[in-house]
Amino acid sequence: MKEFNPIVQSDFLTLRPYTKEDIEQIILIRSDEVSNEYLHREAPKSVEDIEKHLNFILEGVANEKWYNWGIVLPGDDKIIGTICLWNIDLPAQYAEIGYELLTTHKRKGLMSQAITMVLDFGFHQAGFKSIGAYTRMDNLPSSNILIKQGFILTPNKDAKEFEHYYEVSRGDSSE
Repeated sequence: MKEFNPIVQSDFLTLRPYTKEDIEQIILIRSDEVSNEYLHREAPKSVEDIEKHLNFILEGVANEKWYNWGIVLPGDDKIIGTICLWNIDLPAQYAEIGYELLTTHKRKGLMSQAITMVLDFGFHQAGFKSIGAYTRMDNLPSSNILIKQGFILTPNKDAKEFEHYYEVSRGDSSE
């Protein structure tokens, strides 16, 4: 039987499922002020907040509601960011991608590589026909990564007034 949320690897990165041992890194990632500003998210107030979040993610993966990975550099098992496919609509063969990376690892091409890996997984293993992404209008680095990956700025009634919605269909991405 095929594993629902498998490890995805390239020469440059490993995307692996979270474990309970990742809590310290998840605290760092979810406390990153730059990322939180773009995600409209407050830093966690306690370890218990992170434990709840981690349990929520692990439960969703166990129930096959979403795919969620920690981004790991070769030779190290500490996650430096996260990436997921969620808001899955199986009849429409659609998912949304979400991602974040510690500020110390930004602007090195790592997120672009991780998105490439997740698009390949989403289209070829999970069988999605399209993948969408919401990003704040003022988050130009995120918009630029999506555009380079073949995402197209698309009108969307669910986008908030400060958000852009991008979408890529199978065959449109830079696979």
